[in-house]
Amino acid sequence: MTAPQIIHEQRLKNLDRFEEALERLGVLEAHEAALRAASSTTGLGDPRHPRHDDLVGLAAYQAAAHAALAEAIELKLKAPEAKATKK
Repeated sequence: MTAPQIIHEQRLKNLDRFEEALERLGVLEAHEAALRAASSTTGLGDPRHPRHDDLVGLAAYQAAAHAALAEAIELKLKAPEAKATKK
């Protein structure tokens, strides 16, 4: 396996781990759909993740990921409030 292949495989593993973490945080399917839609602006390569040389796709993916992460954090922060008001 060549160095670029190793880097590519590691990058995909890291992206998968990130998406799994978002899923554990309760990120909505709409955000996952946004990640998929943003994954490639060129229509080439992996349909799940943007290509390393697709700068627009990378930016769109990162923006969708940040939006998902922000909403997940907001939901987690509101969870204690919801529990407190039910008591």
